Amino acid sequence: FSFSHFDLLLNKMHLWLTSSTVLFPLVLLSHQQQSTEALGGELATLTLTPFSTDVNDRQNFCDRYREVIDSNGTQLIQDALRGVEIHPVLQYGSAFPYFNYDPVTGIDKENPGLVADLLDYIADHAGFTWRDSFAVYTNDDKGDNKTWSQMLTWTSNTYDISIDKWAKSTERLNNGISFCDPWFDASLIMIDKLEPPEKNNKVKFGNWLSPFETSVWVVTIFTILFS
Repeated sequence: FSFSHFDLLLNKMHLWLTSSTVLFPLVLLSHQQQSTEALGGELATLTLTPFSTDVNDRQNFCDRYREVIDSNGTQLIQDALRGVEIHPVLQYGSAFPYFNYDPVTGIDKENPGLVADLLDYIADHAGFTWRDSFAVYTNDDKGDNKTWSQMLTWTSNTYDISIDKWAKSTERLNNGISFCDPWFDASLIMIDKLEPPEKNNKVKFGNWLSPFETSVWVVTIFTILFS
């Protein structure tokens, strides 16, 4: 419930933020852009053992959602998450090269990755924070006896946002996972290199014979001469 309302708040703000899906570019309503300088070096503080249920870091955003809906326009949508410290979970490592994180040195300062850049941009405009309250996992943390759909369900039920290469499927929708517009298109397209036509300005006087094969012309001429 709280997870879906968090997703709905972001949808209403026109942040294409994916709650449990791939990630999120954004378009914000009439909010002056501010520059965000990534600090770098932040370490994950909410990382849990995958599939554990002892601790839950997912927050309840129902009250904020109702305030926006019931305000009749007095509650600005772009300020709905102002002051919130959200709890995202992100994959890092070679299987997900969009978030540059090291368990010892934290988020890379010079190149935090596209995911961190997008989160910083959204947080700067919407007035929430995330760098001091996130969790991480690697591709190997899923384990061999669990599916990625199970991993998605666990992360979605445990954190505010699950950020990974999540693909929308019927199974995941039936499990209550909420998806928004993704930022990454991995579909395949086929292309072909067109060779430029050869330029030949020479006049071929035998072109008038091209419509028929030689045998057809022979039969035609024989018919004309001997019929």
